[in-house]
Amino acid sequence: EAPPRPHQPARPHLRADPHPTRHGEGDPVVECGNLDVMTVDPADLLAGVAPSDVRKCLDHPLGRNRHVKRAALAPLDAVDVSFWNNSTVDAGTGANTSPVEARSDGLDALDKRSCYKDAPYGCSGGYCWKACGNTNKGEWCWTAAKAGLGAWIKCSKWQDCGTATYACGRGGCPACGCAC
Repeated sequence: EAPPRPHQPARPHLRADPHPTRHGEGDPVVECGNLDVMTVDPADLLAGVAPSDVRKCLDHPLGRNRHVKRAALAPLDAVDVSFWNNSTVDAGTGANTSPVEARSDGLDALDKRSCYKDAPYGCSGGYCWKACGNTNKGEWCWTAAKAGLGAWIKCSKWQDCGTATYACGRGGCPACGCAC
């Protein structure tokens, strides 16, 4: 693995290509552009997440724009009704929160999103999302592999997604975490 360039912080999860074929290829700053580069201290990784599992780009390709009008939405079935009914009440806010994933801390860092509570999860714009946090309000998140630090989960139909299968995206980006 090539050492990091002096003007960039070390990114142990990225492998530098010593022989890029095109200008900027292999440079995460160029590849990610306005999505910014994901950097995580390896000491902060959860069990089961290796530095190589961390996604290259920080923010979600669709940002906060989840359109449900033409999205593939999972139907509410007995399992999902149980999901809603087993939500817990947050002692601080009095809001119902999902037992699967709590509302994100530091919501001031999140962009405003449209709330939607008529589906537990779905596929919108080729990416999976799920309900989380205050399910009565319609809070949601984009899902990502490896405890939310890995690749954004892609889909072509709602069956490719799920509520407990993947975590909400993490990393401090505007589209990360659970909110609306």
